[in-house]
Amino acid sequence: MTRKEKIEKVQSKKRERVKKVDPVKLYFNSDTQRAIVEFQSLLERKERERLYIHEILPAFQKLVENLINIHKFAGLYDSYDDLKNDCVNFLFETIGKFDDSRGSNAFSYFNVVAKNWLIIKTKQKSQKIKTLTSHYQLEQAKFELLMNQIYWYLS
Repeated sequence: MTRKEKIEKVQSKKRERVKKVDPVKLYFNSDTQRAIVEFQSLLERKERERLYIHEILPAFQKLVENLINIHKFAGLYDSYDDLKNDCVNFLFETIGKFDDSRGSNAFSYFNVVAKNWLIIKTKQKSQKIKTLTSHYQLEQAKFELLMNQIYWYLS
């Protein structure tokens, strides 16, 4: 077997190993965008609930999960699920603000909205922790001062 034949044999084996990959299933696709636009136009409550639960909610949940994991937002919260559910609820409240006539993509819009919400909530939580910590330190310093005064008074 010549060198050229060996190379061709190896290359043909490589071609055989390559499997056809199914197209990636996107969690937020054109069907989700269509469902959001349809959700905005529907008036019947049951139909809106069905549309939201089956088509929009899974996309919102996956979007928020990805944002939390990529940007590490869960660090300051008691529970990952609480943060995720609060953000998904906020996205539900903002569905009415999405304007399809502007030509923007629903994924882009809700991605920015969710990320901004997560940033704001994280800053608020961080500030609250700093305030509580400084308040605790102030109370501890007052207590130590009082204990020193009592010690000197009793001595």
